[in-house]
Amino acid sequence: MTLHIDGQQRKRMPLTHLGLLDSQKAQIQQLVGDRGRVVLVTGPKAQGVSTTIYSLLNEHDPYTMSILTMEDEVLFELEGVTHTETGGIPTPQLVEKLAGTIRTDPGVLMITRAIE
Repeated sequence: MTLHIDGQQRKRMPLTHLGLLDSQKAQIQQLVGDRGRVVLVTGPKAQGVSTTIYSLLNEHDPYTMSILTMEDEVLFELEGVTHTETGGIPTPQLVEKLAGTIRTDPGVLMITRAIE
């Protein structure tokens, strides 16, 4: 048997299709909708963290707010979103780049860091 996971479908997976309870969906949608919030998504590698993060990003309209990402490796290019690949190695230059990105006051900033 061959199993093919369509990455294009995964990046467009709505938050409502992640298998969350209704109360969990409501809490997350409230957090995502409020400015000044930090949402931390964690979990083991290959357990849906990226899918969850991209589902959260898709809750925002990139044409009405600035959406930036800083990712170890850009998995999916989302239209209207500015993606930055960091290479996964923390360096002083990366810290400076993060500080500069935060100073631009993006509406949404997604930062990923793979932990082995």
